[in-house]
Amino acid sequence: MSLMTWARVVKGGTPTANRVDEHPAVGPATDPLAPVRAQAEALLAQAHREAEELRTAGHAEGLARGLAEAEELVAHEIETRATALAEARCAEVEARVAQVFEELSRQHQAARDQWLSRWERGAVELAGELAARLLRRELAASAGERADLIRQALDLAAGNSAVRVWVHPNDLPAVTGDCRGAGWQLLADNQLVPGDCRLEFPCGEIDARVRTQVRRLLDELLPPDDHDQGSVPEGGWWGGPA
Repeated sequence: MSLMTWARVVKGGTPTANRVDEHPAVGPATDPLAPVRAQAEALLAQAHREAEELRTAGHAEGLARGLAEAEELVAHEIETRATALAEARCAEVEARVAQVFEELSRQHQAARDQWLSRWERGAVELAGELAARLLRRELAASAGERADLIRQALDLAAGNSAVRVWVHPNDLPAVTGDCRGAGWQLLADNQLVPGDCRLEFPCGEIDARVRTQVRRLLDELLPPDDHDQGSVPEGGWWGGPA
């Protein structure tokens, strides 16, 4: 029994048996809001689906964007490292090329200096050979000049005793008086050339040969490291034609 029925009972007595409620119960078949409710539920479900699709699409888009950014970063890093490696390699190659050119330049300069040194030595030795040939001619033609040259060597032994003097046989008459006056022994040596002189002492020897004197002159003209002491031939200056 509804509240309205109880109210009528309280006010006026018992309702009739055939009276029904003013608002009877409404069932599912007679609910006017059912279609609206169903449509709302459908819209809500569609909204959920679309939201899920958007979330899925957004995830995929974000993933694709992240992959693209990662690829861009990797490509940039590769390019940066490749550029740095190429620059380092180029710098290394340039340094090596510079070293090679420097070494080639040094070798070229050394070869040039050596060639100039040899040319200078050859020129000086040629001049010495020509001077020796001229001197040989002069000495061969003048016994007086040979004697003067030998006396210059004898002056080196002044004040010494027990001296043995070696000269060419042709020069013995010119210096016999000088050696006899000093008490020296005068000896002939066929291996010497006219004008040569060699002095022997008990404690040593003086080589006053013309060839040796020319060699000493060359030694003074050339730097010590640019020639050897044996550069003047033993027989080249005196063994050839005058």
